[in-house]
Amino acid sequence: MATSKKVYGYVTLLRHGETHANVGNIIQGHMDTNLSPVGLSQAQDLKVHMNSIPIDVVISSDLKRASMTAEALGLSISLEQDSRLRERNFGRYCGAPRGELQEFAERNARTGGGCDGWRAVGGECSHEMAHRTSTFLLDFCSRLIQGLRNEEPLSDYSHVSVQSPIFRHSARASMPEPVQDCFDDPDNHTFRYAGHALMVSHGGWIRHFLRIMALQAEHSFYFPKQCFSSVMNNCGICQIGIAFDVAQFLAFRNQQPSTRVTGNLSPLPVFGNVLESPDQEHKCQFHHLAHQRFPLFTVCYHFNLMKSDLDRKDGRKHSTSPSNKAANDLCGRMEVIFSDDGDEYAGMPTTNDANRNS
Repeated sequence: MATSKKVYGYVTLLRHGETHANVGNIIQGHMDTNLSPVGLSQAQDLKVHMNSIPIDVVISSDLKRASMTAEALGLSISLEQDSRLRERNFGRYCGAPRGELQEFAERNARTGGGCDGWRAVGGECSHEMAHRTSTFLLDFCSRLIQGLRNEEPLSDYSHVSVQSPIFRHSARASMPEPVQDCFDDPDNHTFRYAGHALMVSHGGWIRHFLRIMALQAEHSFYFPKQCFSSVMNNCGICQIGIAFDVAQFLAFRNQQPSTRVTGNLSPLPVFGNVLESPDQEHKCQFHHLAHQRFPLFTVCYHFNLMKSDLDRKDGRKHSTSPSNKAANDLCGRMEVIFSDDGDEYAGMPTTNDANRNS
C-alpha cells in the first residue's frame, strides 16, 4: 500500500456489564470481578444488535468483567485480550468504598502529593493511565495500516454523504463526510476502509480514550461534553470514526518521544488533578507522553447508547448532531479539567445507585 493513502475505520466502545461492586459503589480498578446476573443479562441483551454490525476485530480488557461481557455477545470472531484496556489501578483502594478513594484524592491534591502520591499507594497516576491508553491507540492504528498493505483499494465512497453510518452499515462503510472534508485533497480518492473494531473496556479507560480522541486528535467533531465529565452506563455504547494520512502517521510514530512532544502538547491540561502545581506535574515521567497531539481525524456518532435506544432504531436521543461544532468548541476549560482525579465513578451520584454506577 502506498504511503500516500488515507486510512479510515470505526470503533465501537462498549463498557462492561454491571458487577456487584458497581451496585455498592466499590472501587474496582484492577480487581478481577465477575459480572452480576444483571450484568450478564445486559450484555446478552445486546447480542442481536452487536451481531448486526460487520465487526472485524474484538478486543477486551483482560479483566473478567470486560471479557465476560464480550463473550456474552456471541460474536463469531475470536476475542483478543489486552491488559492495556484495564481500568485505572487504584492500588490499595481497589476494593474500597468510593468515599475512601475520594478522601484520598482530595487529601493528595491538598498536600501536593501529585503523581507520586498515587504511586505511593500502589496506584497509577492519571498521566500513566493516559500513556498506556495512547500507546494502545498508536499500536491499533499501526495495525490498521499493516492489515491493508497487501489489499486492493476499496471502492470510492467520496460521493456518499453519510452522517451516522455505523449501525447496520454495509460491510464497506463510507468515509465519514466530516473527516473527509478535513483533508487537503478530498477528491483524490485515496481513502481506504480498514474495518471496524469492537473494544470492551471500563468506564475510566473509555473516558481517557475519548478524551484523546476529542482533545488530542488533530481534528475532532461532535464529541459531547458528557464524554469528558462522566463514564458511560454499564453496557453503554459509544461509536467513533477514525481517519489518518498513513505517511503522516508513520512519520509521527517513528519520532523519538523526546522530539515527538516538543511543541505538540494538547492545548488543555486534560489529564491529572487541577490542583497539582506545574512543578509537581512535570516531575511525572508520563506527563508529556500523556499529552501528545496525534495526527488523527475523529468523529463521534453516538455516546452512551443503551439497548432501549437501539430498540428505537433511530438512536436520536444520544446521537451527535451534524450541526454540532468541533469538540474543542463544545466544552469550556472548567468542564474538561476536573478535581475528581482517580474517581472510577465520575459523573455518577455519590449515593448507591444500582442503575447508574460505573
